[in-house]
This record gives sequence, C-alpha cells and structure tokens, in this order.
Amino acid sequence: MLAADHIIRDTAKFHKTCCEASAVAAKNIFVTFGVHPKSPATSYGYIKPGMKFDGLSAFKVYAFVKTPDFETATIYFQKVICGIAATSFLARTFCSPRSN
Repeated sequence: MLAADHIIRDTAKFHKTCCEASAVAAKNIFVTFGVHPKSPATSYGYIKPGMKFDGLSAFKVYAFVKTPDFETATIYFQKVICGIAATSFLARTFCSPRSN
C-alpha cells in the first residue's frame, strides 16, 4: 500500500527496495517504509531501526517515535539514525478459492 501523494524520483532504487521488502514480506513479516528527511521534521513520526535482516538493507523496527520535538528531530536528522514513517506498507497476502 503506497501513499498517493508521494513523489518517487529514483525509480530504480525504489524498485530494488520493493524487491527486498518483498523478500521480507514473504516471511510473513509486515513491512513499513521509511524515508530520510531533507531537514529536521517535527510533524511526522520517525522509525528507529533495530537489527538488520541478513543479506538485505532492511531492518526490524526498534521503535516508532511520534512527532518528536525539534531538538530530537535534529539529532535524528544529523545522525541519520531514523527515517520518517512514509505511510507505505507491504505485506504478504493470502487468497483462498471462492466457494459458492
């Protein structure tokens, strides 16, 4: 599920990210995307990464920080330790045959 108001400038990188996210989702893990902010942002939630998945650039979510104050957002921005929650998700779906 992707937000309709996002601009994806580097489609090749986005495609690679989606392929890696697909590998994670195939393990029945719900995937959320984070984006690196261009400046400290206080009106968005941040995703703190946890442990990295083996062989991928994906991380488990350690914590979600809801709309931090400017000082905290500045630390996240300067250290590039968190991404803004992009309200974009990927999950494995299961379909079963329709019965009449």
